[in-house]
Amino acid sequence: MHLSRSELHAAPQVHDPIGLRVVYPALTDMVRARDSSFLFGSVANGKIKVTINGHPVRVWPNGAWLAWIPFPPDSLMRFTIEAHADQDSSVLVYPVRRDRGTLPREVSAGRAWIDSVSLSPQGQLWVPRSEYLTLSTRAVEGADVRVRLPGGKIVRLLPQRQSEEVLPALRAFDRDTTKLRTPEEVRYVGVIRGRAIGPDAGPVLRGPTAALVRVLARAAVRCVTGARCPAPYAELVSPDSSWAVVEAALGPDTVRLRWPLQIALLDTLPVVTQLDDDTAGRGNTDSVTPGRATPGGTYAWFLPTGTRASVTGRANDDLRIRLSPGSEAWVPVADAQTLPAGLPEPRAVVGPVTLTPSDDRATLRIPLTQRVPFQVVETERSLAITFYSAVGDVDWMRYGTDSLVRQMSWAQTQRQEVTLTVELWSPVWGYRARWSRNDLLLEVRRPPRISANDPLRGRVIAIDPGHPPLGSTGPTGLREAEANLAVALRLRDMLKAAGARVAMTRTTDSAVDLWP
Repeated sequence: MHLSRSELHAAPQVHDPIGLRVVYPALTDMVRARDSSFLFGSVANGKIKVTINGHPVRVWPNGAWLAWIPFPPDSLMRFTIEAHADQDSSVLVYPVRRDRGTLPREVSAGRAWIDSVSLSPQGQLWVPRSEYLTLSTRAVEGADVRVRLPGGKIVRLLPQRQSEEVLPALRAFDRDTTKLRTPEEVRYVGVIRGRAIGPDAGPVLRGPTAALVRVLARAAVRCVTGARCPAPYAELVSPDSSWAVVEAALGPDTVRLRWPLQIALLDTLPVVTQLDDDTAGRGNTDSVTPGRATPGGTYAWFLPTGTRASVTGRANDDLRIRLSPGSEAWVPVADAQTLPAGLPEPRAVVGPVTLTPSDDRATLRIPLTQRVPFQVVETERSLAITFYSAVGDVDWMRYGTDSLVRQMSWAQTQRQEVTLTVELWSPVWGYRARWSRNDLLLEVRRPPRISANDPLRGRVIAIDPGHPPLGSTGPTGLREAEANLAVALRLRDMLKAAGARVAMTRTTDSAVDLWP
């Protein structure tokens, strides 16, 4: 599909010959940026010259402009935007508010200071007694930094130079590699093990709510040791003796700060959970819990409701589960059901598999003694299923009469990992994995018969033009939702003309939820 130059979105027609306006950031936006970021907007045409705080800004023929400029270290910043044409000019002093969470919050005493935002980790943690936990913070260079634990033990934090973090979006999309060369900063780091800290966090699967976690964290930061705690924080903060206190000393100056961290130690007995993404019982979920390799990371596992695993830790709202001796995953604690105490860690034996054909799919039934976690890896013509905390006893593989599957095989790839590989005669068209009691059913979709001369005839194709009101807005004010919908409607007409049946998630500029 091709959009002609005349169809590209132009800046809106205005009576003002300059037509200077800022689209991003809006006056209500809170910008997450350190020393530089971007502003964009539009003017009446591409012949107008624009500067921001004296920096020249490129203007495109349709009047759109975008500038990457230095940001002052203030929570409220002001930018002078000037636009000049032959006979006209316009000046706009534009305020931009920075998200305070990206600004250092230096608690100081004399020359000594500690950046309270940089304290890591924060919140609530549940860890095994044998696990080392890294503590780190930013503080004035050259200081003696230490952490006083409950009971009086002192842990020294040692200085470590490292480059300032580059925002992931900047690293992924910006072509200017000079922005990846960030200045070095000094962080103080150390480790602890086998120590409970802060107020009692409760059981790993039934701790305080996330809201209370945030209140406790704010209380610990604001109630600096020796200072009076503002209401309503005072009654929520345990005495100093139960919190860890970080201090930085530089010459005669010393600053101290409560560390907003609760650490609970896991029982040596196994804690087993069963995953269910619909613990509220609404019936409007997909019955799959996503697993990540790190809290807040990208999805790597898709675990059906009913999967069981042992708990090895928790960080705030993320629960760490054991896959196998060398593998772990993080899942939402909201999806974790509490099972009776005393259950052993899940271990499974994978038995003989059976392949059953039907008109639109081939179903592989894989019997296991328990519903352990697994991962499906797809290639062009194969599916590989790895079962964790499992051993294989696959005496038979019954193919039946199916023409979709070319070959099946299995291997004990690790001490407690079994991989079953299904090779197909044709490319993978789709699959679904779900539990039926303790059997995993892998349903492999059969490719439809497609005419070489009329390939789209009779095909059902879904088009999703996005989910407003979220989404980006371009310099001319064109919203992502509008652009997506325009392309989707054009594509719909093309597909219908080719004989396809088209399902649209929306056909108007309206909000669409991701969930029913």
